Amino acid sequence: MTIVRLPKVYTTSGDFAGQYRWCLNRVAELLAPHGLGLDSLVLTTDFTTTATRADYPRCGRPRRELLSAPYPGAAGILVDTPAAPGSLVSLEAVAASGVKEPVNPGWARYDTLTYLPGIKAGDRLFMAGFGALDPVTQAAVHDGDLLAQAEFIYDNISLVVAAAGGSDGDVVSLVEYYVPGADPQLVRPLREARFPRAVVELRPCDALLRPEFLLEVVPEAILR
Repeated sequence: MTIVRLPKVYTTSGDFAGQYRWCLNRVAELLAPHGLGLDSLVLTTDFTTTATRADYPRCGRPRRELLSAPYPGAAGILVDTPAAPGSLVSLEAVAASGVKEPVNPGWARYDTLTYLPGIKAGDRLFMAGFGALDPVTQAAVHDGDLLAQAEFIYDNISLVVAAAGGSDGDVVSLVEYYVPGADPQLVRPLREARFPRAVVELRPCDALLRPEFLLEVVPEAILR
């Protein structure tokens, strides 16, 4: 299986939706030499300027127009400083060859969204970004409590991995985004106990899509 991980792409022209569409088209151009297309995407990570937080839902239309089901996972991160002056959104993307299988523990909210909680490709499970959002009620939970948010997030990651036929020990990578003032070392003992095999990348960010969120986690697993 071929896995391609693309760095950020961005433009400085157009409105939010137009820039998002440009980013997806640019991703398609970069994947083409590898024999892959947008239908091979398993994850997109969107970096949106904090000032355009309210515009984020506008990415839904270009995703519906250019991406196909099963949709890839997605994560949304807010940044105060854009990739370049005039850039409203930039994208990182991961693509994989072969058949993509949707993975969902049964959360109905994803029936109307343009991303999924998990995509299985071969023995790899690529997962969306997880914040402290109840997947049934869509309400943010544990406002102001980093450790409780982390435990809630890890529980939901475990549910997705189990739905793919795996276990917590199969999680091999965690990219964790922390807002200012949130201490990742507070979460470390819980993280190491839950996902002992995971390589962890800690990334500070300016904010997340829900103001209550202190942490967003993007996991990946290799199913054994």
